[in-house]
Amino acid sequence: MKTKILLTLFSCAILACSDGTQQQDKNAILSIKTPNVKVVNPEQRSFTSTLQIIGNAMPNKQVNIHAMEGGFLSVLKKDIGDKVKEGEVLAVLNNPELTRELEINKVGKEVAEANYLRFKKVIEKTPELTTLQEFEKVEATYLIAYAKYKATENRYSLLSIRAPFSGVITTRNVELGALIQSGINSSNSTALFEIMDMKIIRLTVALPETEVDNISKGMQAKISFPELPGLTFSVQVSRMANAIDNSTKTMKVQLDIPNQNGKIKAGMY
Repeated sequence: MKTKILLTLFSCAILACSDGTQQQDKNAILSIKTPNVKVVNPEQRSFTSTLQIIGNAMPNKQVNIHAMEGGFLSVLKKDIGDKVKEGEVLAVLNNPELTRELEINKVGKEVAEANYLRFKKVIEKTPELTTLQEFEKVEATYLIAYAKYKATENRYSLLSIRAPFSGVITTRNVELGALIQSGINSSNSTALFEIMDMKIIRLTVALPETEVDNISKGMQAKISFPELPGLTFSVQVSRMANAIDNSTKTMKVQLDIPNQNGKIKAGMY
């Protein structure tokens, strides 16, 4: 009988302990699931994003100047570093064969012109002395001679190498007496000069693909060069390629920087 009482009391104690543990677990779960919410008043704030990227300073215009007629270099008027204006003569070539052809065509044109004017006077005053067909033949001969002379004269004028635009001579590749080939007729011709227009610098930037949507034409930008400490240029985005380069996954963006004083040099980063 004593054994049964003890077993009953022991069972009641275990049940009591089990109910207490379940209550504690339930309270802990409720405390974890209950979120804490913080209430604040909304405020309007401005957000500015800044992108720093490296670009390459390029001239506004850049070209290698080739001769359009062959000959040997007889006059060299400009050298590297010289400032030139559009149309200014940089060098002069000598082509004896072309000079001789010009003289022959000039004489041919003058003879044909004199004959044409004589026939014209005759047909106007005494048309019975010649025929219209004969006059038209003389006129055609004169026009052909005149066209040949003007074409040769135009070729001869190309012996003077002129600047296509105002700028600075940055490279000279020839010396006096050098034989120059025509850049039109020969694919292996040597450029006489390289000329650059740096009054405006085109800063070319390779914009990462991830930033393309954040940049637009006309957006303000500040440019600085390590070689020009203390100078900052405020400009706008001038041009965008609007196409991604598949090899680099970048888009070309250009910004025009006024450079009238010439402080920015082509090739600066």
